Amino acid sequence: MPLVVVVHPILAYRYRRMGDRDRVYRCLFVALTTTAVAIVYIGIKNRFGLEGLHPVGGEADLISTYGFNQSILMIEDVVSSFFTFFYTTISTYLPPQLLSFSLSSWLYGPDEVVRLQEGYHPQATHLTHYNHLFLWRYYAGFFLALFLTAYVRVIRASFQQADVHYVILFVLLTATLIGSPTHLIIKWRPMHAAPLLGYQCFMSIIGFTLLLCYLIHLKMRRVQGWRSVGLALALIANFGYCAYARPSLLSHMSHEVFLGAYPDPRINLDN
Repeated sequence: MPLVVVVHPILAYRYRRMGDRDRVYRCLFVALTTTAVAIVYIGIKNRFGLEGLHPVGGEADLISTYGFNQSILMIEDVVSSFFTFFYTTISTYLPPQLLSFSLSSWLYGPDEVVRLQEGYHPQATHLTHYNHLFLWRYYAGFFLALFLTAYVRVIRASFQQADVHYVILFVLLTATLIGSPTHLIIKWRPMHAAPLLGYQCFMSIIGFTLLLCYLIHLKMRRVQGWRSVGLALALIANFGYCAYARPSLLSHMSHEVFLGAYPDPRINLDN
């Protein structure tokens, strides 16, 4: 629903500028229908199930229970969660050895990292551990800056050119950025200290997957021949390797935020 509400009004405005009234009406119809259904759903949820689904003090407690006197806390929770979900999406297809997390924490363990401080400032050595726990946020900010730069360029191009290519890019980039609107309005929880819970932003991961496939498809059409096949195989190999190798890192991150074990398919393969 959030993706439809964001994308379709913008597309309607684009088609209006281009004089395509038929598509304007289609976009507005989809947006208004989806919004109406969402209003009914949210109304029913607020009336009959809000306390059960979002209990105060529970995992899914909403930021609204902070109270409007703590509006700054609400904003900071939303910003923190947005970065978490964005980087969870982007890092899905990053090999675990590349810009995913603190390699030192993963390879050596947090206790060893703290031990190697040689006892300096023992009352605060836990901050060294936290540095490695949150190291991924540097990468998240870097990738978000690049992503937003490309996003702005695509939006400008989509309004200046009639090529459907920019419409596809706009939709897929927006889907990647949409994150998890439902989880954005939930209080920031300790589990979000590491970007590991892909199920919370599956819509963004689907959008990012399609975006990668579409970009490789465009590149394949340009180069053709054996190089085209090589690009496709490289993308498939990366998907397969990440599916195989990343769970080990995700398991480590899960322990770091006290969630317990994360299934590692390599153990089953080895057995």
